[in-house]
Amino acid sequence: MNYTESLELLTSQEKFHINLGLDRIKKVAQELSNPQEQLKIIHIAGTNGKGSTCAMLAKILEANGYKTGLYTSPHIKNYTERIKINFNDISQNDFAKYIQIVETASNVINIELTEFEILTLAAFLYFRDEKVDYAVMETGMGGRLDATNIVSKPTLTIITSISKDHTDRLGSTTEEIAAEKAGIIKPDVPIIVSDKNLGFDVIKKAAAKNNAELVSVNKNFSLINPAENIFSDGEMDVKLSLLGINQGENLALALKAAKRLNLSVINVLENITWQGRFEYQKGKNLVIDAAHNPDGVMVLRKNLDTYFKDKKRAFLFGMLDTKDYKNAIKNLFKEDDRIFITDNFAHNSIKKEILLNEIKKEFPKVQAEPIDISDLPRFMNYDFDGIKICCGSFYLIANVY
Repeated sequence: MNYTESLELLTSQEKFHINLGLDRIKKVAQELSNPQEQLKIIHIAGTNGKGSTCAMLAKILEANGYKTGLYTSPHIKNYTERIKINFNDISQNDFAKYIQIVETASNVINIELTEFEILTLAAFLYFRDEKVDYAVMETGMGGRLDATNIVSKPTLTIITSISKDHTDRLGSTTEEIAAEKAGIIKPDVPIIVSDKNLGFDVIKKAAAKNNAELVSVNKNFSLINPAENIFSDGEMDVKLSLLGINQGENLALALKAAKRLNLSVINVLENITWQGRFEYQKGKNLVIDAAHNPDGVMVLRKNLDTYFKDKKRAFLFGMLDTKDYKNAIKNLFKEDDRIFITDNFAHNSIKKEILLNEIKKEFPKVQAEPIDISDLPRFMNYDFDGIKICCGSFYLIANVY
């Protein structure tokens, strides 16, 4: 199997779907000698911020001399972005090799795995074979039934901020969603969480039930210098290359984990990059943000107000039909924004006419118009005295790289 064939397998109709549950992947993992049990894993769940928290912690581990695996999702341009060692993507040859190993094992015992299950097992195998010192693993969705949750004894678990997303699968309330995320908590394994997390009480109860030490973060980092992106908790100042006021909570979680692991954090996070999370490309005068739920776009709005408060805004906007687009629109836009609305960047993107109607209902005077995704240069070349923003979906932002 070559790289192209591995992608064809992953995106085939029978693979490319979500089917929560652990029975299938556990059986195939057993066939593969349970590679996840041969790794030191830091397991991270949450609604928003888990990717950035994973990246920060992986960078800290690497800077302290540890060979560090990093597994995240989704990717922006290439599937190989999901599996990294010391921030280097897995090669296409190795990617295809491990996809083939997983597919062969599943066929031997006649089990049909989903795309995410195959990728997760491939990551476990690759990290095991490459003898990483630590593997930082991000859940794909939820936690309790997420494919990454087959590890029985992680080194640490972390839960980032929780809000309403994937309500069709994880529950309609914050408490229900928090309970799903808390499913990564394991007996006698420390769980790190902010006491400001909306699901804190649910997580606290789950920790007690599992006799897991609750490591509470009671002081987040605040942005004290937007020009240099310096954060402080009142005792320690940290210069961070990742932009966004929301990174203060993620930073606090990563540093708490680093302290538990006796890691140095001095001058570690000044040169970390993480695509699609309030990423500013100065040459293009463009902010790229994968915010795709109401809380995420609310944070995006606050970040724009903080870092570009005097700039007019032109958006390229689109969302998937599984998302709460009405509240996202309420949280994001203003009457004086310029909005280009698009679709067809994913099979289930919301029709641009639906988004346009909702935007016009909320902001009658706003300048908004639908454009085809094929007409992207019209937005990219839009020349005005302000800042351009592409947001609403990981699938959409992939088009501007």
